[in-house]
Amino acid sequence: MTDLSFGEELIFGDSSDIIIVSSPTLPAISIYKVFLYDTSGDKIAEFDHWRKLTFSHKENSLGVCTFELNGSDSRISLFGPDTQIHVLRYNPNANLDYYTEWKGFHVDIDPDATDKEGTRTFTSKCVSFEDLLKRRYVLYDSGSIYSDKSDKGETVIKEYVGENAGPSATSPRWSNGVTSGLTIESDLATGLDWDGKKSNQPLLTTIQGVAKQSELVFRVVQLTTTTWEFRTYENFSGTDRSVVGLVPATGLNGAGESPIVFQLENDNIEKISYSLKRSNEKNVIVATGGGVGDEQLFHVETLPTTTSSPWNKREIVVRGKSDDLTDDLETVAIDFAETNKQIDKITCTIKQNQAYVYGRDYFFGDKVTIRYNDIVKNAVITGVNIILSQDGKETIKFTFDRMQ
Repeated sequence: MTDLSFGEELIFGDSSDIIIVSSPTLPAISIYKVFLYDTSGDKIAEFDHWRKLTFSHKENSLGVCTFELNGSDSRISLFGPDTQIHVLRYNPNANLDYYTEWKGFHVDIDPDATDKEGTRTFTSKCVSFEDLLKRRYVLYDSGSIYSDKSDKGETVIKEYVGENAGPSATSPRWSNGVTSGLTIESDLATGLDWDGKKSNQPLLTTIQGVAKQSELVFRVVQLTTTTWEFRTYENFSGTDRSVVGLVPATGLNGAGESPIVFQLENDNIEKISYSLKRSNEKNVIVATGGGVGDEQLFHVETLPTTTSSPWNKREIVVRGKSDDLTDDLETVAIDFAETNKQIDKITCTIKQNQAYVYGRDYFFGDKVTIRYNDIVKNAVITGVNIILSQDGKETIKFTFDRMQ
C-alpha cells in the first residue's frame, strides 16, 4: 500500500474543538471542471486547466473559492459581479460520473499580478451561496416585537432570514432587503428553544449563534441557476454513515446505510492517539456586557463540580459585546461553560485507500465513525477544503465535529 498520509493533525472533541485532517488522493488523482454562469443562469465558459484552484465548505459558514488563471486567458472578461462558479469533481476510484462539489458567486477580482518569472495571473475570488445571508443585516428597531424572538430554534432562524433577506424583507425592516430568487423552506419548528433579542447585527452571524445553541444546521440550497432556498437540518445535513444501530446480518446501520469506519485495521488512519481532559477550575462563569457599575449587565452560570472542597468555586469572567442584553449574556456564559468543562480528543492522520474514497463513500455533511481500540466515536464531516495545483496534485483537508 502506498503511504498516502500527510501527517497533519485530526482532533475530535466538542463544539469548541477544531478537527483537521489532510490526505492526498489515491494515485489516480481526481479530475475537475469549472463552469462559469452569467447572472441569467446561462453557462458562458468551461475550464479544465488553471494555475490553482482552492475551495472549501464549512458547516453554518461561508464557503470560499480561489480560482487562478493565466492573465492571457481571453475568458477573463466574462467574469463579472455575481457570475457563478460551479466546481465539478470526478475520481476514477469512485466509479461515479462528475458531481458538483462546490457552487458559489464570483465577487471579486485580484488586480493583475506578475510572478517572478514574469507570468501574468488573474484570480477570481468566490463565495458560497450563504453570501446571500452575509449581504444582509438584521435591521429593525431593537425594542420592536420583531427583535424579540422566543421560539424553537428553526422558527427563529427562518424568521430572521425571512424578515431580512426573504421575499417579504421590506417590513419591519428599515430598508428593502428582498433578495431576488431566495425563498424559505417551510418551518417544522425543530431544534432547541431560543430566547433573545437581536438587532442591527449581521444576519449570518445572528443565525449562526441561534443555530449553535439550537443544535441546527442551515444551508442555502440552489434550486435553479437563479433561485435558492434557505433550509435547516437537525444534527447534520448529509447521510448517517456511522455504526449507530449496526445490524451485523446486513452490515447496514440503523439508517440503512453502509457505515464508514476510520480505524487502524482498515489502513485508513495512522498515528492515532486519544486524550480526555476535564477541568474543575472553571465552574462559575460570569458574562459581562454593557453599562458601568450598578448599571452593567451580567449573567452568572454555575457548573456542578466533582469535588467536595469548600473552596472550589473559581470565577471566570467572559466579556460579552457592549450591546448585549441579559438573554444574550446567558448564551455567552453557557457556551463558554460547555466548551471548557471537558475536552475529549482524538488525533490521527486519515488516508484514502481503494476501499474508502472521498466522493464515493463519504461526503461533506456525513456522519462517520472513528474507532481506536475500545474507543468508538461518531462525528460529522463539518468542513472540506480542497487544493488543486497546476500540475494536478490534489490535497484534501477535512474538519470533523460534534463527536459522540
